[in-house]
Amino acid sequence: MAAPRPKEASFSRRHRRRAVRLAFAGLLIVAVNFFVQRARELLSMKFSVLAPGALMEGGSGVPRIALLFLTKGEMHHEQTWKAWFDVAGYVLPRAAVLEKCSQGLSGVEDVRAMCGTLDSASSGGSDVIAAQMLFSIYIHAPPSFGGYVPESLWAPYRIYDQIQTRWGDHSLTAATKALLKSAIANPLNQRFVLISESDIPLYDPLTFYMQLMSEEKSRVNACSGGRSDMPWRWSDSMKTEHMNATHWRKSSQWFALQRKHAEIVVNDEEVEDSFKKYCNMAFDPDLNRIRDCISDEHYIPVLMAVHGLENEMDCSSWGISALDWSRGGAHPKSYADPQEITPQLIYSLRGGAEKAEAAEKAQISAQKQFWPCETVPKTVEECTLVPEPPEFEPITGGPMLLARKFPVGSAVAVEMLMKECSSSGLGLLSGRPCS
Repeated sequence: MAAPRPKEASFSRRHRRRAVRLAFAGLLIVAVNFFVQRARELLSMKFSVLAPGALMEGGSGVPRIALLFLTKGEMHHEQTWKAWFDVAGYVLPRAAVLEKCSQGLSGVEDVRAMCGTLDSASSGGSDVIAAQMLFSIYIHAPPSFGGYVPESLWAPYRIYDQIQTRWGDHSLTAATKALLKSAIANPLNQRFVLISESDIPLYDPLTFYMQLMSEEKSRVNACSGGRSDMPWRWSDSMKTEHMNATHWRKSSQWFALQRKHAEIVVNDEEVEDSFKKYCNMAFDPDLNRIRDCISDEHYIPVLMAVHGLENEMDCSSWGISALDWSRGGAHPKSYADPQEITPQLIYSLRGGAEKAEAAEKAQISAQKQFWPCETVPKTVEECTLVPEPPEFEPITGGPMLLARKFPVGSAVAVEMLMKECSSSGLGLLSGRPCS
């Protein structure tokens, strides 16, 4: 008769079997998340079929703007962004409609199918992001964040690659690259904008889109700026085969990139490896002092300089998001007091009187670039009723299109400002009646 097995051995085997089951379950969750994210990317490519301007090569679609939300988790202004995306819903770029109309009956059918695709993708209009063709959404939140509730506007758009980020650390650059890698997979994404959870839009989506698509340079300051580049943050330990001190640059973390430049960032290994190893806030033995190297302020402008692309950067603007640094310090002013959230504040963040006239012209001309799905041509004859769009009048001088930092306590005030008739002169929700 076999001797009974010790209780300890039995417990150990049960513990190992339980550990194996848990490990298998963890791998299964990872695999499911991967395929869900990939499916979202493929669906985005399927439904991203229109945007202002000529159709892309092959007639498969026209460019989108990828909005890359680099967040700590919670999004502060869901209702504001929901109203904003709603304005962009169910409209087609007039130029694209006309291009399709020139193809005869098949082109007319394509236009109507595009509007139908929007409706099916948005579950009959309940998803305002899926009901528009101008923007693709990607959200990075660290793995420590539990996730968005299923009914949240943002729930379907969190990327799979999640990095635990920390202020001043290279992890922010790594998370930014993760967003770019997700967005670059969709060939229709032609502009890439980095946004935080505390950002709010300064213009309606149609003006935002037309302005950014009209710009031929990336919003990155990759031009040599002397002391403004903070050369004391450089260390010769960072040298690589192609990078040296002459390439050192500083720019805003919050960029707008052309696709060509986004691809360079995604494909780079040499410069990032050096930043990952040697750009940090720590004691530098070569310099015999603390070196406060902030990767997210230097990596992309340095990379563009290494590639000799300074002339393809808009060095006159400081990124794409308005900030108030008047108080000094390591962080800009935070608009925590709801009493500060006024039309005058938005007017000031746009650039005040200097930009006012150009902003108004841009907004008026942007609204004329689009055609509502409800009135798209049903026949070739009706195509003749679609007039050529007037020339868009962009704002010169790199206008700020977003603003930071609006914490969660300002959310209600921001939403009210967006929707109030008293602020309609700002055109934050142009094309829609006041609610």
